[in-house]
Parts: sequence; C-alpha cells; structure tokens
Amino acid sequence: MGQEEICAVFARNLNKLMAQENLKQSDLVLKLNVSKAQVSDWCAGKNIPRSNYLAAIVDLFGCQLSDLMSEKQPAPTNGDGLSEEDKRIIELLHQLTPENRERIVAIIESLAKLE
Repeated sequence: MGQEEICAVFARNLNKLMAQENLKQSDLVLKLNVSKAQVSDWCAGKNIPRSNYLAAIVDLFGCQLSDLMSEKQPAPTNGDGLSEEDKRIIELLHQLTPENRERIVAIIESLAKLE
C-alpha cells in the first residue's frame, strides 16, 4: 500500500469515527491542540498525523491503531477498545523523543509498503 493509499484509508476511518461520535473538525482542533490545517489535511487524506497525534486520536476515540490504519471497518468506540499490544505501543511512543517518533513513523510506512 502506497503513501497516498495509507492517507486515504486513514482519512476514511477518521471521518467515520468522527461521525460516530458526532465530532467536527473544529472539535478535533480543540481536543488535540492542533491547527485547523492539520485536521483538514488528515480528513482529506493529504497526510497522516505524527505518532504523538495518532496516539492522542486513539485515546480520544477509544479505538485501536489498526482501526485507523487498515481497510477494515473501525470498531465502535467503547471507552477502551485498545488491545494490550496497542496500549503498549502507545505507552512506548509517549516515551520517545519527537525525532525518534518520526523515525518510527517512517519505519511503519516502509513496512506498510511491503504488505
């Protein structure tokens, strides 16, 4: 799966989750403390968030990272829809420096291209 396709899948899943929770882009801007342009780009499939924002989105929606990044239908939120593996990944991401988070995103993107 190429970068454009990953962005498109993410955007579809994010928009579905936002609709399920009756959230608008402006709500994400406030809840995640990001710019309107960032959220607009995510929702339009122009790019995906950095790892720290991915973790925050997972926390916000109570979903799994795979719900955002894969073609499968996002699971309904239930307050804690995270697997133990997802929780561990998020915990580790929070411990990384911003530079290392970017390195992890690059690794994930390259692995996604191999599948």
